[in-house]
Amino acid sequence: MLTSFKSLVLALVLASVAAAKVVEYTLNLTSTYASPDGVFREVFLVNGSSPGPLLTCDEGDSLSVMVYNSLPVSMTIHWHGIHQKDTPWLDGAAGISQYPIPPGSSFHYNFTTEGQYGNFWYHAHIRARYQDGVYGAIYINPNESRPKPYSTIVSDPAALAEILEKDSNPTQLTVADWYKWTSDAILAREFTFGIDPPCIQSFLINGKGRIVCENEDEILAAGAWRQQGVYAAAGYIPNFDSQGCTNITLINGFAGADQQALEAPGNSLQCTPSSTDREVIYVNGSSYMLFDLTNMGGEMGVHFSIDSHPFWVVMVEGIYVEPQLVEQIYVGVGHRFLILVETNKEYGIYGMRFASYELAQVIEGLAFLSYVPDVGQPFRPSENVTVYQDIGGNLVGDFSQFNASIAFPFDKSVKPPSGAADHTIHLISNRTGAVFFSLTEDGAMMSQNMEIDEPVLWADNLPNSSVIIDPGIKTGDLIDIILDNTKLIAHPIHLHGHNFYLVSESDSENFPYATVAEAVADGYANLNLENSVYRDGYSIQVGGHMVLRFVADNPGAWMLHCHLNTHLMGGMGVVIMEDREEALKKLPAKYKQTSP
Repeated sequence: MLTSFKSLVLALVLASVAAAKVVEYTLNLTSTYASPDGVFREVFLVNGSSPGPLLTCDEGDSLSVMVYNSLPVSMTIHWHGIHQKDTPWLDGAAGISQYPIPPGSSFHYNFTTEGQYGNFWYHAHIRARYQDGVYGAIYINPNESRPKPYSTIVSDPAALAEILEKDSNPTQLTVADWYKWTSDAILAREFTFGIDPPCIQSFLINGKGRIVCENEDEILAAGAWRQQGVYAAAGYIPNFDSQGCTNITLINGFAGADQQALEAPGNSLQCTPSSTDREVIYVNGSSYMLFDLTNMGGEMGVHFSIDSHPFWVVMVEGIYVEPQLVEQIYVGVGHRFLILVETNKEYGIYGMRFASYELAQVIEGLAFLSYVPDVGQPFRPSENVTVYQDIGGNLVGDFSQFNASIAFPFDKSVKPPSGAADHTIHLISNRTGAVFFSLTEDGAMMSQNMEIDEPVLWADNLPNSSVIIDPGIKTGDLIDIILDNTKLIAHPIHLHGHNFYLVSESDSENFPYATVAEAVADGYANLNLENSVYRDGYSIQVGGHMVLRFVADNPGAWMLHCHLNTHLMGGMGVVIMEDREEALKKLPAKYKQTSP
């Protein structure tokens, strides 16, 4: 009997291995001169479009992606959220895991998705160049054995079948902030004149957008909340220009920086509207729709809502979560969600709203959910709808917002490991100058030159800097990262190579202990080692903290950084060395020898 059982297990394992396949893609990176929001500028494309093509596979498959760089600048591709288990040299972080791909060259990425499922994305990871259009979605079709939350939402078999069918192919919904210049031009001005560019020109939804000049009274009303908190503490009342921008140099401690050099806020810029196409998504008779919602921008977090349509949040960053029914969700830079929408409203057209909720700007991007077939008729949004938020992202009634801090995994077996950590890493997110940022306790900043140096994954001579964190982590060790924030800016933090358990967070205090073990011994109430949020990115709030816990099971060199591009370019990142000697044993010589 035991022999039969072993045979059955072996057969199942072999069947699983046989079912896994290699899915091949080619990505051609090119540039063009285009006007996605009505203003012409250089745009980077992936296979002729931006966003680039959706990459899909089944859970457990390997992705084989050949990247050809026909851009005038060097490039890499990072597979955001994918752990690169046993292939850390393919993580795509320039100067960390690989050399940049020079113009006219190519690079082959080949990695497994085993153990991961759901929504991910890919983007350039050198300087801030993904903001120029080099990004796209990845969706890994979950195995049928994965516990899924849909039966807790609907009981009708037909509806459930429709939802499960869409679960393998959700509708892509991406938002990206868009500037009038390329990212390299912005960074040149930023570091020349000492001011980060806090305002954008528009939002692109699935690559489409337009410039809108809002009414001054609406801008002031939507921006009223910004007179609280940081602004109030600085004694500053915002003065918004016609594109919703205000001058943040007066409150960040670096007043006098040359705003005019960036044609940025505070100079009463004249807004010139455009009339380019907006994205329209058609219901086409569906009773439910699933949207894979991702912020692929580089600077602006957004509040998102759909007029008259509450929605269920069912997945966060590749993990099914306990569903929440809400009218609004905050989508920070780099964050991604799967949302379920019941499409049972009256025949008409409804706004899909993306509004900046950052300090510097009141600006909205707009797309539409249409029950009206695409038959070439004049496009007129419905009038009798419930709008949940204003152009500044503020809720305008008694509506609910997604609570990220209780978005626990739906699979109850996904729980943080207990016990004292083998290594505790303490970091502080801080602004150290007008355009300089740090994550280290001593204020050391990640240098942009690291991107063109020998990658730290295999370099013989590592930079002599505290941004390279190497406490002797070995495979199997338990790691805690205590991250405190100063009282100025919230930061969307992303960890490469791992998901982490958020075992403590606060929006009002730094972590009051040296280790989690001390917090446990003292009975610290703001600690959750039983049922924690589990993801690869999370926003740390002004004056607050996060404690991230994970098991070192993936040897390599992994970045932890702010996903606001100007902050990362200003130095806000570190590299965590994880059993580098073990990673080097598997490093193929052809990757180590590749240089620009």
